[in-house]
Amino acid sequence: MNEFGVSVLSNMPDVKFHTLEDFDTLVLATAGLWDVMTEHEICNVITQSKSPLIKSNRSHAEELCVLASNKYVVSNEQAEDISCIVLR
Repeated sequence: MNEFGVSVLSNMPDVKFHTLEDFDTLVLATAGLWDVMTEHEICNVITQSKSPLIKSNRSHAEELCVLASNKYVVSNEQAEDISCIVLR
């Protein structure tokens, strides 16, 4: 945002450094995921190791993308790009 409260695009990356602890999880995802899933839903997927999708060797990131895609289908909305990386 500039001084007038207007969002401005920039080619300068917003870089931040964080130290992850042993049990921390980092989810990097596009708006296609964040627009249709809450933080609570995402945390539930990651922490529930009983998920049948995870047991079938599907990664947490894949499961999140599939769930987000299904939400777009159910809502009849135009799906956005859905990309996700989960670091544990």
